[in-house]
Amino acid sequence: NALAGFQKWEEGPSSETQQNKENPEEINKKRTAL
Repeated sequence: NALAGFQKWEEGPSSETQQNKENPEEINKKRTAL
């Protein structure tokens, strides 16, 4: 699960984790930015 791997790689507030679950595109943007 790529989402689980991302959460482990970038541990943040639970609110941010919920946003990542609802907006997978945002995760791709963050990964691309890095």
